[in-house]
Amino acid sequence: MSTAEEAQIVEKKREPRRRSSNRRRRNPKKAEESLVADKSNDDKIESEKREPKPRPVSMPVPPNFIGTKVNGIISAVVRKGRLRFGFIHIGEIELPEEEKPRIYFNFEEFVDKTVTPRRGYLVEFTCKADEKGRPYASEVSLTEEGKVYAAEREAAIAAKKAEKMAEGEGNAAAPRPASTSAPRERKNPREKRIVEGKKITLLVGLEGGSESKEIVVDLSQSIGRLKTNAAALFDAPNHFNVFHNGIFLTKAILIGLSDRDLIQIGEPRETAGTKAEAVVNGSNNAN
Repeated sequence: MSTAEEAQIVEKKREPRRRSSNRRRRNPKKAEESLVADKSNDDKIESEKREPKPRPVSMPVPPNFIGTKVNGIISAVVRKGRLRFGFIHIGEIELPEEEKPRIYFNFEEFVDKTVTPRRGYLVEFTCKADEKGRPYASEVSLTEEGKVYAAEREAAIAAKKAEKMAEGEGNAAAPRPASTSAPRERKNPREKRIVEGKKITLLVGLEGGSESKEIVVDLSQSIGRLKTNAAALFDAPNHFNVFHNGIFLTKAILIGLSDRDLIQIGEPRETAGTKAEAVVNGSNNAN
């Protein structure tokens, strides 16, 4: 190889490599779409990292409640796998939940294991504290008013299940014909029905007494509110119940009453269970 050829080879190596003219250029529109997608993914990651909303502040259980028997209403029920627990707001039904202390309870603390705890059930229980000093509800049972409400609620649930099963069997036996009517408009589930309450005037008296007083009752209100208002007329204890003709007053009976009908407030009736216990205890003492 001559000196001239060697010089040409060295000169070529020193020259910068030229880019190929056939290289595809990036589409600016696709590049912009890619940037937008990356930004949306970043926003999604940031939203997933947001902290959950803080829980509402609840009143603690007063220390003087520990060891005492109180009433309340089940305000929350949790069923997740093996977890079965809930919370009870202590105090009158009419008070807002934020003004009532809340206490934890486990399903195992129910005295009657056949009862299915549900939100809105009226219960009575004993306040206790665990080894760490945390309060919880023990020996939970339905009140007399809670038993009536629970029976009505369970009956309604059973009837609804039976209706669904009947509809399912009918659909399996014969296919439903195609509907020719116009589709129904779906109602907004968030819209609450506004029920105008009917008001009547009743006479309230104490059991065993002759005095009676008038009270205006809104038939749409709860039995608990009626009991509280009736007891206030005679400065009676809050644990008194309302009766009509000696029968515990329920919502169905209340709706069927007329003006000037007489209701009475008095001590809670002794249940069949407590009567049986009294008979057993009496026979044991006699022996």
